[in-house]
Amino acid sequence: DVVPEFLKAARRRLPQALFRRMDVCQMRFADCSFDGIWASAVLLHVERKKIPSVLCSFYNILKSGGMLCVIVKHGKGEGLIAEELSGNRKRKFTFFLKSEMERYIRESGFKILESTLQKDVLGRGVKWVSVLAQKPLPPKEEYRKINV
Repeated sequence: DVVPEFLKAARRRLPQALFRRMDVCQMRFADCSFDGIWASAVLLHVERKKIPSVLCSFYNILKSGGMLCVIVKHGKGEGLIAEELSGNRKRKFTFFLKSEMERYIRESGFKILESTLQKDVLGRGVKWVSVLAQKPLPPKEEYRKINV
């Protein structure tokens, strides 16, 4: 996360985990470092034009067969919006149609396993696009070579 307060709260809840302050648009992880990425309410703060690049970096840092979960606010457009959650400070929001986010994820090389449009569990009157995808495993011939 880029927000120090969010990192402090995360460290309190899970002190044994490693947390880093980092911008999702400039991640510094080695390729094939992770089994999964859970990006809930993360990409909605990224400019639309940067989404393909961020998703490609997710693809690169995931291991073959790795899982990706992306959850963003449903809608159209982008802009600065004040919310109660942020103390009514204006923050950047980008909204996505379900088909749009699916296309971005597919074009980044992922296989979509499930995609849904869900109501907000906190009753805030928004809907969420939720996509579960997987980085494909290599073809069986390559898999045998890697694991021999």
